[in-house]
Parts: sequence; structure tokens; C-alpha cells
Amino acid sequence: MIEIAQMTPNQRIHQEIDENGYIIINLIKENEVQSLLSFDKNSSLPNDLVNSPMCFSINTAEISYRQLVTQEIKRLFAPNLANFFPKYRIALSNFVRKKPNLSSSIMPLHQDPSLVDESSLNCFGVWCPLIDVNEQNGCLQIVKKSHLLNSKLRPFWMFEGFPYNQDILSIIQQQYLTSIPMKAGQALIYDKRLFHDGSPPNTTATERVAAICSLVPQEILTHFCYRESPTSDKIELFEVEDEFYDRYIIGQKPEGVKTLGIFDYEVEPLTPEKLMEKLEENSQLSSTNNQVLSPQSQGWMLTAQQLQDELTQTQAELKKSNEQLHQTQDQLEELKIQQSQTQAELEQSQTQLQTQLTEFNEQLHQKTRELSALKEEHSQALSQLEREREQLQTTQTELEQYRQQLQKNQAELVDSHEKLHQKTRELETLKEEHSQARSQFEREREQLETTQAELEAYYQQLNQARSQVEQLESQQQQDRAELEQSRQQLRQTQAQLQQSDLQLHATQAELEQSQAQLHQKTVELQKVKSQQHQTRLAEIIQGRSRSVSERESQL
Repeated sequence: MIEIAQMTPNQRIHQEIDENGYIIINLIKENEVQSLLSFDKNSSLPNDLVNSPMCFSINTAEISYRQLVTQEIKRLFAPNLANFFPKYRIALSNFVRKKPNLSSSIMPLHQDPSLVDESSLNCFGVWCPLIDVNEQNGCLQIVKKSHLLNSKLRPFWMFEGFPYNQDILSIIQQQYLTSIPMKAGQALIYDKRLFHDGSPPNTTATERVAAICSLVPQEILTHFCYRESPTSDKIELFEVEDEFYDRYIIGQKPEGVKTLGIFDYEVEPLTPEKLMEKLEENSQLSSTNNQVLSPQSQGWMLTAQQLQDELTQTQAELKKSNEQLHQTQDQLEELKIQQSQTQAELEQSQTQLQTQLTEFNEQLHQKTRELSALKEEHSQALSQLEREREQLQTTQTELEQYRQQLQKNQAELVDSHEKLHQKTRELETLKEEHSQARSQFEREREQLETTQAELEAYYQQLNQARSQVEQLESQQQQDRAELEQSRQQLRQTQAQLQQSDLQLHATQAELEQSQAQLHQKTVELQKVKSQQHQTRLAEIIQGRSRSVSERESQL
């Protein structure tokens, strides 16, 4: 481990951020501060930001304004930040402003969105006020060492509040939250995982404006974390260029950029005990109320003069090292004299060594060519692996969609089977009713046949009676005398016959009426049975056809 006295200024800055999560430096000069203020004053604030008590320039839908802000902040910040972070670049820039005399301009305690894989890379935020800030006009409040609490993926610009419960929030607010007053042009450099709030409300009569940006490793593309809603349990990751942030509309799902996959949204577990264990070294810096550290009392703040003093000290040590190097060179000269004494021996073996060196160089060139070929093959393999990984992700997504569709189809198939069983039971019921109706019809038909037989017998009796009448009439013609004697008997017989005829006609009418009713009922029963049978058969055929079609579409 490098001793503090031997550290360069940049090493001290990085060590301070690694240990505590933040540091303050003098970033830009007074004239550069005035340049940013003039730019802000001369730039017309977009209409969709005018009425916001606290607003970020990245929230406007006016793309040209956002691009101008990015260009101006990069122009003034990039050269100065390169002195401290030479291997980092500015990925996105922003103006954040708080309107004066407003108690509603408050931002909850939060972490910034993650822009890189923080398990192996660092990402820093830069917050630079353009006027002096304190608790009255909205200086930042931070939680020292809190960058060690949660390194999970965080969605972009979705300030959904503190991710832990109210007990932990209360402990932080009462014991660990520290206000950071700063001078215009100073910058708070912090790990993007550091918990901080958007500062207290601006209760003064002057608008508070700050310029902010994010630093990411020079050769790394940032990733964009999209969470559909505050209750969603998934985060989708996209790979984006820096220019993406100047055109992205807040809240919308990114389009036209490469997706890196969908992951679970989660935060690292945290209990009050674990919180106090990780932040215990910070407890002495806070009282029961939020402690305000003045710029003069911030012993960890590095000024330009301190950096210059350390640089001078380093140069003095380098000069001393150069003197030691000269002494070593004198000793080397003595060794060269001794070397000349053995030159003859060396010349004898020089030819042999030269030959061996030539052979070695040839072998080295051969290995170099082989290594280049292997590197090319490795690069191609990596490219092929990346393509296959993307195809695998696409296939997994399609497989998940197919699985969901299959589950849905299986549920519909189960429902169809239940409906089919129900229709089958209804068909069995109709068959049973049809059987009962048929039995009833057979009984009525048998009764009708019995009635017809009785009617035939009655007809035979009537024919016999008519034959007797004819015989009597013949006897009457033959013997008037006998007819007169038997007239009274004949009249009685005729009366009985007339009565029998009336009864016969009435019986025939009733029989015809019964036959008509029976025929009508038979026709109606056959129609009902035919309609029910056709309806049930059509429903069964339609249900089976639909099930077969669905199965064929799934296959």
C-alpha cells in the first residue's frame, strides 16, 4: 500500500473518494464561473421548465437547449477535470436550479442512476455551484461512506425516494446526514453510489444554479437502466452513446439502441445494525442535528495551493533521486572499465551469440506472427461469441413468450375440455328425455291401436244391425199385415238405430280429433328433437374445430 507521504495529489483524491465517497476540489476559476452564469442568463429557459421550483435541464423536451448546456459545461469542465481524472470523460452534463423563496424545492435522499458496471468500474458525479451555497439557499447534504451500502443497478433519473425503510432513513437523517457549504467554482466529486439529497429548499431571494456532470472511464460505453414504473420488479439495460442523453425524453423506453438484457430490480439488504457498522467512522462528524462543515473546517478539501506545495515537494524528492542516479552512473563507468578488460573474451563468443540471437529473433518473429494469428482468431471468436450471446438472449426472450403463450393455451384447452364435458352431460340428458318421450309415444300409439280395434268391432256390429233391418224391410213388403203388427217394434228399433248412429258419429269425431292431436304432437316432438340434435351437434363440431385450429396454430 502506498504511504500517504508518497502519494501524488491524484492518488490522494482517489483514495479519499474510495474511503469516504467524496471530496471537494477547486475546479474552475472566477472568470469561468461568470462565463457559465452569463451563458445561463443569455439562454432562454424552455417553457416546460419555467414553472418548476426545482428543475434539471435534462428534463426539457427542447433538445437544442440541452445540447448547448452540454457543450458549454464540457468546454469549461473537461480541461480542469482531466488534471485529476486523466482516464475519464464527461458522459452527460446538466444545469440544476432552485427557484428562490420556495419551500417546495426539496429532493428526497437518493443515489444517482448507475451508468457503468460498478462491481468492476468507478463512476463519479461532479456538483459545482455557480454561487456560494449554504443551508439557506440549498447546499448538498451527503452521507459519508454510504457508497459502500448499495451497488445494485439503479434506474435513470427516477427519484423514487429512499429504497430502505423509514427506520433506516430516520437514523441517517438524525445521525449521518451532513450539509456541505461550498464556494462558487468549487466542486463536490463523489462516487455515484453515495447517498445524498437534492439539498434543502432555497429560502433566499436569489436563484441557486449549479452545473453537474458525470465522469465515466474513457473507453467504456455507458449503460442506461430503464425501469417501467416505481413498482416494477425488472430493469432493462441498454448500451448508449454519450449523445443519447441529450435527446432522451425522461420516462420513455429507449428506442434504436442496443439492449443488454432484462434483470431483477433489487437493493442490497440493510439493517440498522449493518448501517451503523459501515458508517460508524462518520458518527463523530455529526451531532444529533445535521452538522454543517464550513469550507475552512473541511480538512479533507484539497486546494490548488496545497496541490502545488505537494508537487514542489515531489520535485525536490525527484532531484535528490537524480543525484543518486549520477552517483550510480559513476559507478557504472568503473564497471565499463572492468568490462573492457573482458572485451576480448566477449568478442570470442560474440559470433556464437550473434548466431543464437539471429535464430532467436527468427523464432520470435514466428511466434509473433502466430500470436497475431491467435489474437485475430480470438477476436473473431469473441465476436462470434457476442453474436451467439445476443442470439441466445433473443431466443430466451422468444422462449419465454412461447412458454407464456403455451400456458395460456393450456388454460384455454382445460376450459374447453370442461365445456365439452358439460355439453356431453347436457347431450346425455337430452337423450334420456328423448327416450322417455319415445316411450310415451309408443304407449299412446298402442292405446290408439286398441281404440281402432274397438271401432272395427263396433262397425261389424253396425253392419249386422243393418242386415237385420234389410231383412225386416223385405218381410214388411211381403207381409203388410205383419209389418203393421210389428211397426211399433220397428220404430223402436229405428230409434235405437238412430241413437246408435249418433253415438257412432260422436265416437268417430272424437277418434279423428284424437288422431289429429296425436299427429300434431308427434310432428312437434320430432321438430324439437331434430332442432336440439342439430344445435348440439353444431356446438360440438364447432368446439372441436376451434380446439384443433388452436393446436395447429401452436404447433
